[in-house]
Amino acid sequence: MGVFPHYPSFIAGLPEALFCANRILSDRLFDMTREITKNYLVIGIFLVVILHSYAFPVVALRHWWGIEEGDEYEFELYVESSGHIKIDYRVMLRVINTPNLTDTFSSISRIPLVEVEQSFLNGTELILDEPWNKALEHLAYPVGDWWLLSTYIEQEDMVDYELIEDSDFWGYEWRNILRISLTNIEASLRAVYLKDDGFLSHYVYKLFDTGTNETLEYREASRMNIQLGIERVLTILAPPLTIAVVALVVLLAAKRYRPR
Repeated sequence: MGVFPHYPSFIAGLPEALFCANRILSDRLFDMTREITKNYLVIGIFLVVILHSYAFPVVALRHWWGIEEGDEYEFELYVESSGHIKIDYRVMLRVINTPNLTDTFSSISRIPLVEVEQSFLNGTELILDEPWNKALEHLAYPVGDWWLLSTYIEQEDMVDYELIEDSDFWGYEWRNILRISLTNIEASLRAVYLKDDGFLSHYVYKLFDTGTNETLEYREASRMNIQLGIERVLTILAPPLTIAVVALVVLLAAKRYRPR
């Protein structure tokens, strides 16, 4: 009888069988494509949110403000003049204005200054002549390209200076000899900033009489409650991790309750 005892009927039913098989394969392929597209859509939305929140400033500008209006920073402030303590308490600095940034400034002196207001911790306004020496121009620098800021420092007219930088901080220190009457006065300034937000972390200004070995003026400010290490990493990663978890939950829920 052969392999196909009803050869003509087999041939007659072959197109219908191929059509059904093709229909089944098309449906399965459509379902697979739809599932893959949905997964990639969720992943794409997740990446867009992350890149917009964290990477977009890098594309837009080489520098941007790491601080916002309303941000507050607590400092321990100490000022001594000719051996007499003038200030020794904690103050709060509040950012009230962050000027617009462009990528055209070519020196430290051309970077716009952030405006702050200062008060005691209880909110009482702090009114002092000069708690911060005028030698400290910037309470904050734009974050981003720290190498470029370092080149700007190198262009400044400083007799003796040193750059300060590690994974968490950036800053500089300079010394200069001032000729006052017949006395040589050494002025020095050390300013260190937190790379995460660009705001001042530690500051020391000193006037020293090289003839009498007397400290004529000493000013120091230390920022409190700085987050470093794993605590800082967790704080930075908290928003994207939260988004990732929500996206994963949505994806799993869509898979579980999709029509079959």
